[in-house]
Amino acid sequence: MKTSVVASAMQRFSLLLILIILLSCEKNQPPTCTIVAPADDTEIEIGETVIISVIPDDSDGSITEVRFYINDIGLGSASSYPYKYPWNTSDVEMGSHTIGATVKDNNGASATDEIVVLIIEERIIGPVTDVNGNVYQTVKIGTQWWMAENLKTTHYADGTAIPLVESSSAWNELSVSDKAYCWNYNSNKNMDIYGGLYTWAAAMNGAASSHSFPSGVQGVCPDGWHLPSDYEWQKLEMFLGMSLAEAEKNGWRGTDEGGKLKEVGTVHWTSPNKGATNASGFTARPGGYRGSHGSFNDVGYSGSWWSSTDNSMSAWYRAVDNYSSDVYRIGYNKNFAFSVRCVRD
Repeated sequence: MKTSVVASAMQRFSLLLILIILLSCEKNQPPTCTIVAPADDTEIEIGETVIISVIPDDSDGSITEVRFYINDIGLGSASSYPYKYPWNTSDVEMGSHTIGATVKDNNGASATDEIVVLIIEERIIGPVTDVNGNVYQTVKIGTQWWMAENLKTTHYADGTAIPLVESSSAWNELSVSDKAYCWNYNSNKNMDIYGGLYTWAAAMNGAASSHSFPSGVQGVCPDGWHLPSDYEWQKLEMFLGMSLAEAEKNGWRGTDEGGKLKEVGTVHWTSPNKGATNASGFTARPGGYRGSHGSFNDVGYSGSWWSSTDNSMSAWYRAVDNYSSDVYRIGYNKNFAFSVRCVRD
């Protein structure tokens, strides 16, 4: 009798142990791994430093490590947010390369994502013409080709007119989804010097927000060009000397990067135009902006440019001004009107 009781107890214990093990295994869900930059099939000019960016997630635990690979060869790892790694392609052979990332969670489970990119020769880009016939000089900054002038088109690349809104009362009635443009103080003189001011909806032309590199948002830009994402602006800033940690911040960031973007002198800038060297060739001019109630502001004092990346009800933009050599980054109202610079696809 005792032997039977003991055996029965042992069986129950064994079943309980198995159940505990099974339940323990079921509790841990594996993490997820998504490479968000660069985009799959992106063409990358040789010599470019590419920021590989990963978004990991673990629904029932925490991420302990993200490891980065090129063609199955380890590059390095990141153990905390942001999960990014700079890949310098200077010594990389041209052709297809596989970027991989592996995420591990606190229970040892892992997940992997891979994309393929194409390393190509450096491209030489000349002036670009928009659908209205306006010609813009271009400049290569790092591995990006930027317009060296503010956009001033009144039509999208397919010929569709962008609504011109001049009166303050009409501007005040615009919603965040309304497309509109104007010249600062409604002056054609400002059009020729500073370009147009566009709402975010007009700049995007119906495209969804993008933080990718490249953004993939043509928006108001000519064919072959696109509205830069917040990430692409960060890439520009980091080439000019800003650290990744600094580029991720809000508000005024950096040291002299804004000065490297600004046109030299006080022909267009109000004195003192602090730190302006235009070392980048970007030739930023102070086109000012238009507020959500229709007021015009800051011509001669600051320049502001949209990105393709929204931030809830606002959208990320960049600004430089005459009293600073830094660069300003924050999300702002989408029915404000800022300048636009385009980047080559």
